[in-house]
Amino acid sequence: MGAGGSCHFSLWRTSVASTITERFALLPLTENRHFLGLFEPDLEARIMMQMGQNGELGYIVMHHGELKVRRNLVNELLLTPWSESNGGGWRELDTQFLLGPGQACRVAFEADRALLGALARYEESRIVWDQLNDRERMMFIKNGPKDHSLRILLYKRIMEVLGGTTSPR
Repeated sequence: MGAGGSCHFSLWRTSVASTITERFALLPLTENRHFLGLFEPDLEARIMMQMGQNGELGYIVMHHGELKVRRNLVNELLLTPWSESNGGGWRELDTQFLLGPGQACRVAFEADRALLGALARYEESRIVWDQLNDRERMMFIKNGPKDHSLRILLYKRIMEVLGGTTSPR
């Protein structure tokens, strides 16, 4: 099948699809135009997975006829073999989060900037994510904002809703 082609894998409907493999088999898949042989469901239909050891996110794909977990990274193809019997440490997320913790943190940072502007802390509100050095970014990802309980509360709520995690505070 050519790049960008579409195909639909389906099971005979003799029973309700209850396993991840059965549910995945019922999804319409599209071949990724950048990585031939890789078939993915639409964003809304993805079966999201989380690595138990480090919290990394991924989703189930079909690669050359085998189920794999594709890490949730933009424009990178990192695949891990996966099966019902040997998940390799991956488990299905109970709640569907569309963003990884790093991506959710970036949204939290932008919301924090808007809140700083509303609190008339204009100088701080002008700092953008790309101006931070790696250490400052890691500190924000790990701890959230440095002060003000309203800023911390906003950070925690965004991380809970979008990233499935919160700051240790």
